[in-house]
Amino acid sequence: MTVKQNLFRITQRVRSEKYGQEAYFIALIVFLTALFFKSTLFIPGWTNYSFLYRIIEIDAFLVAYKVFIVDDHKLNFKVFTFLFLIALLYVQRFSRNFDIFYYSLFVIGGYKIDYRKILKIFLRVNVPLTLLTIIATLLKIIPNQLQGRIGEPGMIRYSMGFLSPTDFAARVFYLILCYLILHKMKISISAYLVCGAATYLMFCLTNARLDTLLLFLLLLTSCIFPYIQSLIVKMGHVGWYVCSCVYIAVNVFLAYFYSASNPLLARIDGLLSGRLRYGQIALHEHGITLFGQMIKEHGNGGIQHGNFEYFFVDSSFIRMFVILGLVASMLFFVVLFLLFLKFEKNMAYVLVVYVLFVLLSSAFDQHLLDPSYNVMFLALFANLKHEKIRDDSKKIFCSQ
Repeated sequence: MTVKQNLFRITQRVRSEKYGQEAYFIALIVFLTALFFKSTLFIPGWTNYSFLYRIIEIDAFLVAYKVFIVDDHKLNFKVFTFLFLIALLYVQRFSRNFDIFYYSLFVIGGYKIDYRKILKIFLRVNVPLTLLTIIATLLKIIPNQLQGRIGEPGMIRYSMGFLSPTDFAARVFYLILCYLILHKMKISISAYLVCGAATYLMFCLTNARLDTLLLFLLLLTSCIFPYIQSLIVKMGHVGWYVCSCVYIAVNVFLAYFYSASNPLLARIDGLLSGRLRYGQIALHEHGITLFGQMIKEHGNGGIQHGNFEYFFVDSSFIRMFVILGLVASMLFFVVLFLLFLKFEKNMAYVLVVYVLFVLLSSAFDQHLLDPSYNVMFLALFANLKHEKIRDDSKKIFCSQ
């Protein structure tokens, strides 16, 4: 083969990869946008779930084009990927929740994609849409879900156009978390003031105590990140993986053994707004199956008509085991281990913080496997470029 022919092949390859990446970015924007509207009260007045999922189905072909046509995977990897996706699609018929199938396709499609660009797209999609939703609520284009709190009759909590106040609070938490991760936990004083103001305003509107506590902990972690980074290095990927598994197990066991007659568990359940109680119902009445199941929930999200008996599983961990099943849950633990391992090898210590805060939040919210809130899994095959992600700073205080 001549030099000219080699150059032609290389040029074609580079051009093909460029088209593949552009297709992935377009698909990711559409995917995140569709899932965002799924979490708002634009449904059912302005759109519906069926329409959004038709868009996602078409969108998936762009990602499949990159995975099976553009990416330089070996044939056996592509065959394995195809069979894996088919099996996942089949398994998710039991729970009737296909979000994990599409999320997995985007995870695999993230091969060689600069992860920083993924984080930027996440913010560029979600920040404007969040503001749009709030404005639409203020203009009364879409409803504003109002909720109270048991034991506090004067408390009014606002959802600001999202399905519930806690969904709005989680949206603020994940946006600030992504912003800090993108900036390697080093932001200016003015940025801290903006994040602090957003946290305070979110708390005033939603009274979401747990999300507010997490946000203050996140901002504190940012200030002392050099110390945190040192701890991450000492613990290693195995240490953090074991800690994460123990944390998840404790959350599940607390719900499983919950009893209203136990003063300690009753106190914890009160602090968690009844999450242990509903987790116990899910675990005992529905149980954990191999391939998952659909359970009927009736939460406060959305506009309700008439009386209903509330039942909703907020914990992402219990939802994963009960609704998605044991097989999908084991897959999650494998991916979690691979993420910790990859972050350590690439010295992407700030991404370890990303995972840990997502896991902390997932004990009381249902957004662990929702890419419109959490895109940490897209790092699995992405290009981390550790010289851009890692934080080499030895300074104690944040940059000005």
